[in-house]
Amino acid sequence: MKRKSEKQIARETAKHISMVKKSRKKASIQNETALFAAASILRFHGELVIQPREVAIIKGVDMSHCDEGQMVFFTDGAVHIRKNQDDIVHQASPKQAQCQSRHHPLRRNKVKLAAAIAYKVAKSSEWTVRAFTVPKGGRGRYYLAAELAGIAGALGIAISSINDSRKRDSITPQKVVILTDCQDAIGKLQKLREHTSNRKSQDGTLACKLITRSQHLHDLGVLLEVHWIPGHHPAISGNIRADTEARRTAKSDMNIYEWELLQVEI
Repeated sequence: MKRKSEKQIARETAKHISMVKKSRKKASIQNETALFAAASILRFHGELVIQPREVAIIKGVDMSHCDEGQMVFFTDGAVHIRKNQDDIVHQASPKQAQCQSRHHPLRRNKVKLAAAIAYKVAKSSEWTVRAFTVPKGGRGRYYLAAELAGIAGALGIAISSINDSRKRDSITPQKVVILTDCQDAIGKLQKLREHTSNRKSQDGTLACKLITRSQHLHDLGVLLEVHWIPGHHPAISGNIRADTEARRTAKSDMNIYEWELLQVEI
């Protein structure tokens, strides 16, 4: 039997990977659709907490030690801008990222968004960090979109973990805590909590993920809290890890999307 060349093997491998990715993406869309259909009220469920800086620092440090019965996630987002004209690369500040669509010269730049989530699994002292590329979607407020995508990703991981725990009849977390250094993200969640959303307008959007995933946790009887913490504080290791990985992913030439990392099921 004639052996396949390396080129043939590479083509077949690439084809197989492509088929697997398409299958996972389709399953992810189906799962999100099921969550969307199951949501009784399209409103974000969860407590939103912004405390004074010193109090928030203490909270961030304390939350670095995961207690049994709850899941704690540190989330962060990053925006990376590559200038086309001279191939200069720089990291975007939140203000630059939010103004990206307002100034004509910047609209030609290549923009990449990424989000990262750092957390510890039960009875483990090791950090798990997951990062993924965030689709840009509409123009403007890219930094906020990246931050919100990180929160949505944390909700997805929490749901998957809780579902797995219930299947194994093991201890199920009763509380999920998400810590973000973006007050604008908490402000957006506040709006999603105060106003009931229209199903048609939210279908398939990032806001839809935030609403339906928080709703599902609520239906499972799991409490959800989203806290603001100061960014880049050396004592809050979870935030540092999430920030570092989000920046690295934003700079990377590879794209790994959320649906490739996790499947959110009812």
